[in-house]
Amino acid sequence: MASLECRCIAVFDPHMVRWWSADEWRERAFEPAGPVPRHHVVILTSEEPDRPGLWYHTRGLRMFGRPDLSVRGVSPELEPAAQDLFNRFIEMQAF
Repeated sequence: MASLECRCIAVFDPHMVRWWSADEWRERAFEPAGPVPRHHVVILTSEEPDRPGLWYHTRGLRMFGRPDLSVRGVSPELEPAAQDLFNRFIEMQAF
């Protein structure tokens, strides 16, 4: 925020490897009046050729000083539960 108050013209986010204009960054980071973890954290799924099920993992929790999440071998019937669990952990860790 101090950089924005000193009339900076851009902010670099190393986790997203993206430049933000001062107005975009202010709106994205400070207008919500609190952390909005779903703006910064994504849940990814990957197939693993040597295992059944999907690998669920996150990217972006480091912005909140927390480790990313990872669960391997999620079967199709457990995917909704895995998504719900991840969303709960993301918010709990971010807040």
